[in-house]
Amino acid sequence: MTTYRILSALLLGMVMLNFCCTPRQNKVANKDRVCITGNLERSGVFSDTVSFYFGGEIPQGKRELISHVSIDEKDKGKFGFKSPVIRKPKRMTITLKKITDKKTEYVELKDYLVEPGDSIHIEISEREGNTLLVFSGRGADKFECRWKIDQTGITKKWTYVRKEMNKHHSIVNQFNRRVEIADSVIAVQVSELNKYRKVLTPEVYKILKADIIGNNNKQLKIRFWDSKNMITTAEKLELSQRMIAESQKVDLEENIMAMSPFYIRYLSDITIVKLMLENPGVEDYELIHVRLRKFEDLCSKLRNDYTGILREKLLLYNLQSLHVQDTYGIDECLRKSLELIRTPSLKRIANDWFGKKIRGADAFNFALPDTTGHIVQLEDFRGKVVYLDIWFTGCGGCANLAAQVDKMVYPKFKENPDVVFVSVSFDKNRETWLKSVREEKYGLKEYINLYTDGLGLDHPFMKYYEVQGGPTTMLIDRRGKIYSSAPPKHGHTSELIALINEALEE
Repeated sequence: MTTYRILSALLLGMVMLNFCCTPRQNKVANKDRVCITGNLERSGVFSDTVSFYFGGEIPQGKRELISHVSIDEKDKGKFGFKSPVIRKPKRMTITLKKITDKKTEYVELKDYLVEPGDSIHIEISEREGNTLLVFSGRGADKFECRWKIDQTGITKKWTYVRKEMNKHHSIVNQFNRRVEIADSVIAVQVSELNKYRKVLTPEVYKILKADIIGNNNKQLKIRFWDSKNMITTAEKLELSQRMIAESQKVDLEENIMAMSPFYIRYLSDITIVKLMLENPGVEDYELIHVRLRKFEDLCSKLRNDYTGILREKLLLYNLQSLHVQDTYGIDECLRKSLELIRTPSLKRIANDWFGKKIRGADAFNFALPDTTGHIVQLEDFRGKVVYLDIWFTGCGGCANLAAQVDKMVYPKFKENPDVVFVSVSFDKNRETWLKSVREEKYGLKEYINLYTDGLGLDHPFMKYYEVQGGPTTMLIDRRGKIYSSAPPKHGHTSELIALINEALEE
């Protein structure tokens, strides 16, 4: 670090201490918090709010704090955030909306690692259409390192990857090229990481390395096995076995893997590939079908192949996935996995889910306004089967699912007074919601259309089920109890119809 950077960091550290931490807080408390400050050079393209998503025990799971911080335009675009007390490294996501004439984009520092006592300052500016970020202060090296790694990420090179794949007709050659690209990106990013090795703690260095390996292997090696490349030949079988063998040659401890959401997602998908290897040619074990038809088989393999906190996080990551659409599988997985989850914070999550999402649990008796302002409660539908769809305006997956349900599922039950279709939007703007209801892009006007009254995901109903996005669906039986917390979704309307009929018969 240059002398200039050291002096800047010291001066900014003093500024940040005054900005984020009041004199009443003692030194121990300050050392156990994370403080983020910044200056945004307003160029007319950035929104006036920076959003901080802090914490989360499992990948894509419940976040512990969501804070939307206004930028102080009178004070040179300053903003600041102070976390609650933390005792170990955690993840933070920082997002800023960028609006241009052509489109809306997001500047996002996603799942960045923070440690107790970090005081990081971010200077944000815009130059010729590019967003520039400069980091300083205690812990800034982690952010600077990760930002540079992100700029060489494979997500910025998908066009190149597709062109490379089109050069090869042979499955073997396509696979080998994907492996070469993944390994080359990993090498470049690890080389960048190594430049910061002396200023990072050994634990943080290993976690960031796990992030790199897990992310690139998932994006390139695992994505190869889609429905077009099912393992149906000895050639593909050998390729997959080689991929798995190579992926296991990493110098990472299980507790380090458990601290990387990228590595957890990778291990989860590679476990599905293992199931495909054990059941070659069986459609139910495809990457896109396992969470629909064989979810407990996936959970069983996770329970057998892994141990400790890594196993616990793998199980919880899959149990909370929006991709799970296996009604009986999720119940069985939750029951059999519950006793294996022993880390206190994770145990609380598992017990909470068991009490709320298992079949037979009492459904949350929501009280939400409809389009006329009338308050509708779940209790109003006692004696009926309720199909519940939770969505938000702008959600492509929500619109896609609604179109399928509108055309292929609802007509089957339209004349049945014992089935109710309830559509719940967590839009924050009422007019936006009403416009979407009128346009029928996310469900028909004849459904029971409800709204979380401007509270969005902060509404008690959303928080109760820890809804993180859409579409989130549920099926509730005649007694007001959960019949399925993960009913079939996209492309599986016949299975959804069968499930509703099954609920009607009970």
